[in-house]
Amino acid sequence: MGVAMNTIIVVNIIIGFLLGSTSVSGFLLPIFYHESLKLNASATLSVSFFVFFIAGIIASYIYYKKGDLDLKLSCVMGIGSFVGAIIGVFLNSLIPERIVIVILYVVVLLSGISIIVRTYTSPKSQRNDSPNKILSNNIFVVTFGLLTSIICSFSGAGGPVLVMPLLVALGLNARVAIGVALFDSVFIALPAFVGYTLKSNTHSIMYLFILSSIALSIGVVSGSLVVNKIPQKPLKLAIAIFPIAIAIWKLFQLQKG
Repeated sequence: MGVAMNTIIVVNIIIGFLLGSTSVSGFLLPIFYHESLKLNASATLSVSFFVFFIAGIIASYIYYKKGDLDLKLSCVMGIGSFVGAIIGVFLNSLIPERIVIVILYVVVLLSGISIIVRTYTSPKSQRNDSPNKILSNNIFVVTFGLLTSIICSFSGAGGPVLVMPLLVALGLNARVAIGVALFDSVFIALPAFVGYTLKSNTHSIMYLFILSSIALSIGVVSGSLVVNKIPQKPLKLAIAIFPIAIAIWKLFQLQKG
């Protein structure tokens, strides 16, 4: 494939570290597989979601042990996310990919902007992260998981890049939002992995499943262990600025194409 195994390992560790500490880097993985390894779309998404599934389980456990995972919220959201992932895989063969990608990055862009606005405009008494009451509404949470999962499973974004900024915008503590988004990615990744694997021939790249999973997991564990050392405000701003920059870049590229 023209890409050294060392490169695959290093890239996965870096993306894993960012995933474990901010949860918003997973979408870089399918970009790397597709652009550098020249895999077709189905194989790219099959490998990506398999790795997301393994890394999501590991990271979720770490966040849970640290008290940074709202298990009830995650499980309720996961119901919608699991169903949404199945729908997303099905729609992948029906809807023009360009349309969904544009929608994804517009939502990511608006989510990042809303985090910055909320951080600087909310009264100081409310900056300790008071979750919006709507997050206690199970119907809203299931619907939220369903809609975000459809977009993420279709486009290969993994989940957290869309889910986490929206949760922070809804007032959830940034670290808890990361934990919830990572656990939610497990519910998205499993059906998406099965669906895309059935659509592709992955026998020749089985080594990639194993190598990427191990490397990304190392990065995820490292990132998860240092996230509590990062102050909330800088963490929120980093979480917001990174997706905004990526969204603007991707939308510009799509407009040129």
